[in-house]
Amino acid sequence: MKKVLFIPLMFLAFIASAQENNERKHAHKDYHEMSNEQKALLKVKRMTLALDLSKKQQDEMESLQLSRINQREQLREERQDEGKERSRESISPDELFAYENQRLDQMIAYKKEVKDILSADQYSKWEEMHQKSKKVRHHNPNRMKEHRQHGK
Repeated sequence: MKKVLFIPLMFLAFIASAQENNERKHAHKDYHEMSNEQKALLKVKRMTLALDLSKKQQDEMESLQLSRINQREQLREERQDEGKERSRESISPDELFAYENQRLDQMIAYKKEVKDILSADQYSKWEEMHQKSKKVRHHNPNRMKEHRQHGK
């Protein structure tokens, strides 16, 4: 009798899990269809909840996030214009150095601007959150596969 009940319960659990995973993928797809302004606003609202930002800080962070999102979008379009076939191996060491150098300069500038906007306590909390999200992004093996499926 237990075996008879066990099999259908396992089947239902499997179906529920698959539906939940499918819903996450659709939410991720919808995020890519949002405007850059909407993405920036949502990011700032999440930061406001976590860091208790003032109205002035929210406005400054929103413009910073929007410029960062627009910049990333522009770089993505430039890479697509160059051609999708171009792999990391086909890039010369000098080109790779220039790209990495530019990317790191942008990260340093972003971090400095965030530090100027936030208070010392908020900044330390932001750094902690930033490091945790960085670890999550780098430890998810399916992230790149999902990212490529969306054509981004």
